[in-house]
Amino acid sequence: MAIQISNISKIFASPGIYLTTIICWQIIFFLKFDGKTGCLKTSKRHHREIFHTNRIDKRKSNIVIEQGHLPRLLEETEQGTPRKTLVLGNHKPHQAPKLLTIFTTFSEHDKSMFGIQNNTICNFAHFPGKITNLVVFVTESFHQNRPIKCSHTCLNDTICDTVHPKWSIIHLNKTLMPNGKRPILKSMFLEVQRQFSSEFYMYTNNDILFHTDRLLNSLKTISVHTKTEKMKNYLITGGRRNEKFYDPTKQATKILKSGKDDEIMQISRTAQKMNGNDKEYLITGRDSFPWKSIPNFVIGAPFYADWLILYCNKLYTATFDVSYTTMAIHQEGQELADKHTQMTTSLDNINADIFKRFVKHEYNIKQSNLKCCTYRTLFKKDFRFYVQKNPLFISKNCILKDMQLPNPG
Repeated sequence: MAIQISNISKIFASPGIYLTTIICWQIIFFLKFDGKTGCLKTSKRHHREIFHTNRIDKRKSNIVIEQGHLPRLLEETEQGTPRKTLVLGNHKPHQAPKLLTIFTTFSEHDKSMFGIQNNTICNFAHFPGKITNLVVFVTESFHQNRPIKCSHTCLNDTICDTVHPKWSIIHLNKTLMPNGKRPILKSMFLEVQRQFSSEFYMYTNNDILFHTDRLLNSLKTISVHTKTEKMKNYLITGGRRNEKFYDPTKQATKILKSGKDDEIMQISRTAQKMNGNDKEYLITGRDSFPWKSIPNFVIGAPFYADWLILYCNKLYTATFDVSYTTMAIHQEGQELADKHTQMTTSLDNINADIFKRFVKHEYNIKQSNLKCCTYRTLFKKDFRFYVQKNPLFISKNCILKDMQLPNPG
């Protein structure tokens, strides 16, 4: 034993080794081995110091987030103001980018929409949380402090807590909704792109149901195609089918049983096919579309989707129609009251005025029909998805030559 101690003392006599050893013992003092995970973890004392600090420390905050100990997180923006987004569930902001971020708005005062929106929540719960973000824009601040519950959303299943336990909620401030009535489409896109990391971003109306597997496979196919063909700029959209969900005799809205893909397919068999002029959802990549340059069209009113198709074709930007591979169902609800219709008409005028600023001459709605998308997604008999140049696209019919373009943002 004496020989061993003597040998050790000789080793410590070296200044470099001595300093290295001291540092190693300091690390061991703060860390200990976690036998369950096979990883080092902080000691209880240092663990408490991290979790109970009131200061904003990005370095310490990263440690906490990566360990997944924060089930709810209200981050700060670069300006130091509240992010106005409450992430529900055990969300890790620094995880790898997801495939898709879906965002929409919910009516908070029109009771005739509540059943329709519950169906939407029921359906969207089946988008897998590992590859999708769900975001809703709201106007009432109290919505930021309570979760969106799905326990009574679906008729037979209570699936929200297990399948997709979290929605992110963004408060509609004056920047996003300066007119006080409807949000600006481009501002919503820019906001979700700022706050969420994914390959694609999709705005959809709140009364649209999706076959989740088909939509995701359509996007995966486009992802491969755009990378293979080195397409940097593109816009994705699609049509929908119409199904009556409100029964005027019973004065009630039909409730989805599960919201799963097989139920959506069953509904589609009786749903009415539309004419290709109705584009209820828009999808872009993070950098595939110049949203900063787009005029301030508001959602929930005509003209913005038509203008975007014309704009893309004018610039020879690729447009993808996913109608053939994505099953989208529009829930036709109760007829709107006269007062609400008057408000909608005034919003229509906002978009119509913007549209006329850039399209001053005669315009045929067929020029912004889905037939004027340059590409479309299809699938073969074995359900393999692929992209095809749209044979229905005719440049002389689809490109509006005298359309004026906005200044680059």
